[in-house]
Amino acid sequence: MKTARELGVQRHQLPSPKTGKRSALILRRKTYGLKQSNVAKQIGITQSALSGIERGTADPSFRVALQLARFYECGLDTLFPADEWGDPPENAER
Repeated sequence: MKTARELGVQRHQLPSPKTGKRSALILRRKTYGLKQSNVAKQIGITQSALSGIERGTADPSFRVALQLARFYECGLDTLFPADEWGDPPENAER
């Protein structure tokens, strides 16, 4: 897998953030001017899977989250900030 930089993608000015569960992930993709289909192909998932991850209706596996972080050359906490995950369920182990 090549990173966005290795693909020669030019980084653009960051767009204004919008509220949403995975706004950091969406902003990173838009910063590079990429379509979901381009990113999905590079990390080996479908465009619809990436769409669900970005919308917050699907959680990525650890492998997919790591692939996204490697592709964008950033940390997992940059793409998936802890404050976007909400509170743990009442019955969750602490």
